Amino acid sequence: MLSCTEPLVEPRHDPARLAVLRSTRLLDTEAEPAFDRLTRLAVLLLKVPAAFLSLVDDERDFYKASTGFGEPLASTRELTGPTFCHLAIASPEPLVIADTSSNEVHRAIPTVRSLGVAAYVGVPLTLDGQAIGSFCAIDSKPHEWTEVEVAVLKELGASAMAEIELRRTASDLAAANTELEVQQLELSRTNQQLNDYAMALEGRQAELELANRQLQDSAVELELQQEELTTTMEELADRTDEAEAAARRACFSADVARAVVTGSEQVEIMERCCN
Repeated sequence: MLSCTEPLVEPRHDPARLAVLRSTRLLDTEAEPAFDRLTRLAVLLLKVPAAFLSLVDDERDFYKASTGFGEPLASTRELTGPTFCHLAIASPEPLVIADTSSNEVHRAIPTVRSLGVAAYVGVPLTLDGQAIGSFCAIDSKPHEWTEVEVAVLKELGASAMAEIELRRTASDLAAANTELEVQQLELSRTNQQLNDYAMALEGRQAELELANRQLQDSAVELELQQEELTTTMEELADRTDEAEAAARRACFSADVARAVVTGSEQVEIMERCCN
């Protein structure tokens, strides 16, 4: 148990602590019966006018739960400026102040005047090794807090932490589920794109196969035309050979005919040709 008479410290701006606090996702959330019930129990068991669960942000204290606050604090659920909770999160031990007027540092805290805080006890709420806030009780008159009262407040604070951890786990699971849904959606889009690409490839493949068949048909047609051309050329060659043979035979016959013509006949033939 710590009776604080040391100057006010400010661990609230520590980035590591703030990161853990914000990982709870409890800042600026609505009041919840599970937490309000714990502050009501603290008021009843400790017989004090008010109890609350404070989450210490870098520039304000957010009250996740409270019992006994007047307006406007009961509605706004936050305070700015120095508070006793800033002292409470500076130590792992409960902060116990029996009389706020007995210490100059304590008297300077605004809630002594604004809320009439004459006595304070706060149990730090620790998560992942970082004090994210405190579970507190206040009295409007000096109060010698007993060990039993402090133990009761510690138990209630432990119950509050169990609720906080449960909510963070649920929130983390929800966030992970959302991320999974996003990834599944992206995977679905990717699969659709792949299917579209595969269909396009199939269409292209069909076009290529058709073009290939057309090329094959053209090749066959060209082969047939080549064969026809070859046949035609062969026929022309045969006819040429035949014509040449016929011409040779004709010349031979003429030579033979000239050879058998007599000299007088040659003269007669020549005369007839001249006439």
